[in-house]
Amino acid sequence: MPRGGKREGAGRKSKDELYGRKVRIAENKISDRLPTIREDLEIIAHGAEQVEEEWVEACTVTVDDVRQMAGGQFAKIKRPAFPDAKPGELVMIRRKIIKLPPDYRANAYLFDRVGGKPTEKVEVDTPAESPLVAAFGTAIAKIYGPTDDTSNVDPQGS
Repeated sequence: MPRGGKREGAGRKSKDELYGRKVRIAENKISDRLPTIREDLEIIAHGAEQVEEEWVEACTVTVDDVRQMAGGQFAKIKRPAFPDAKPGELVMIRRKIIKLPPDYRANAYLFDRVGGKPTEKVEVDTPAESPLVAAFGTAIAKIYGPTDDTSNVDPQGS
């Protein structure tokens, strides 16, 4: 069915026409990684540990030392911490472990996936005299015939 005008292809393009290919590519990438994504979500849900490490070249690490000089005096010096390290060799100088708390949203998501998401009750406050209620009642009466709730509605809509 033509949309938006007389010319072929006129009018607003559907979301599928605009983004369909990109969405399918993204879905394929995600579907390939689903087991890993699920495992990551479980880790986040239960609380995870994040490890931060700092690595530097071994030849740049020094330690403070005290040496006795020729005159019997002591002097502070810096000496290499790893004198036998090869050039370019890395050493870890700092490691920090951060314990992350369990994530409520991740737990709720997993629970909803396993147990089924509960339906949410939506209440609409519409006055009984509303034209919307009358039109809806008339439409129901036309389709299904009068019922107990719509017996006061004219099936002809007049």
